[in-house]
Amino acid sequence: MLSEVGRWEEALAASEEAVHIRRRLAVANPDAYEPDLALSLSNLGTMLSEVGRWEEALAASEEAVHIRRRLAVANPDAYEPDVALSLSNLGTMLSEVGRWEEALAASEEAVHIRRRLAVANPDAYEPALASALSNLGNRMSEVGRGEEALAAAEEAVHIHRRLAVANPDAYEPALTASQSNLARAYLAAGDLGRAIPLYERTLVDSERVLGSDHPDTLISRNNLAGAYESAGDLGRAIPLYERTLVDSERVLGSDHPDTLISRNNLAGAYESAGDLGRAIPLYERTLVDSERVLGSDHPDTLNVLGSLAASYAQAGRIDEAIMLLERVTSDFVRVLGSDHPDTLNALGSLAASYAQAGRIDEAITLLERVTSDFVRVLGSDHPHTLSARHNLALWRGRRGMPPVPRPRSPTCWPTLCGCWAPTTLTL
Repeated sequence: MLSEVGRWEEALAASEEAVHIRRRLAVANPDAYEPDLALSLSNLGTMLSEVGRWEEALAASEEAVHIRRRLAVANPDAYEPDVALSLSNLGTMLSEVGRWEEALAASEEAVHIRRRLAVANPDAYEPALASALSNLGNRMSEVGRGEEALAAAEEAVHIHRRLAVANPDAYEPALTASQSNLARAYLAAGDLGRAIPLYERTLVDSERVLGSDHPDTLISRNNLAGAYESAGDLGRAIPLYERTLVDSERVLGSDHPDTLISRNNLAGAYESAGDLGRAIPLYERTLVDSERVLGSDHPDTLNVLGSLAASYAQAGRIDEAIMLLERVTSDFVRVLGSDHPDTLNALGSLAASYAQAGRIDEAITLLERVTSDFVRVLGSDHPHTLSARHNLALWRGRRGMPPVPRPRSPTCWPTLCGCWAPTTLTL
């Protein structure tokens, strides 16, 4: 397929043409062609998301859900599985535009439908239930419901592991994917003691089941490097990132979106190691390539721009950093909206740069806005909210201002960080 080799624009054009044809056929004969139209809309949503056109991707996914819901009312046995699939895809699209509570609701409904179907016919529907649970775990993590995220991800692994014992050829690839998502949930919960061994096991399994050059294996290797970096083990993280980038360029090509993210992650590891002499040129090259391949407005491109700005700040090039961060925050607001978590994180990084430049009052004003927005969008106890509150309290304290009230039950106070978190590929 065109999408699998990174030819996203051509893949998108083919998907758009398929929707156009099937929409015309469905107008003339809805009973015969509406199911196919829903399928094409679902595929179009995926293609639109790959090129960063999130709102259009969301509209296509919502239309697919709407059609399949209507079909399921008339014939639930035939179309309820499709409703669950569309809801799961819709949850992913809603997540991408920062509408995390709605994304969670869609994923919960998908699990509810698939669990009911699996009770009646486990052989047919348990695999789909496991996939839905794995997605639900990701959605739970996004809204800060860590324990429930772990429960869903663990159940997904349990089901896939049982299925893989009975039919390894059919289900071991799905097992590696669900293990990766469980490791991601452990990482989000700060449980590196369980995240790292599971990422290591997932990589071994991916190499055995899929081969060392399979794109999913490359993602597994990248994720393990990210876990090592999170643990501060740059001695293992950097060589693994370097190997992943070399393999991605050889297998996928230097312009493939996954290769661009691998390059950005390696630059981030160099930055974490204080090696700005290698980090900054790699960020700059990645930004140029991302703008050319994905476009200036693609969220991955904006994340690279933010990473480059953070590295400039670390190198003392604060005026350049602020200029880039002001640009990237404006772009995030325009592309993803003012309430998207990536937008709010960008504003937090801009506030940190203002503080570094001695513009403390501007930093405090901006952090007050960011903190208020995080509380409204994600809730008082979400890790992003806690981090924003911590940063605001720090700078208010330096100005001799009274602290802001703490949330009722914080589990921890994250350290102050003006850094842009590198993007990590996940399955």
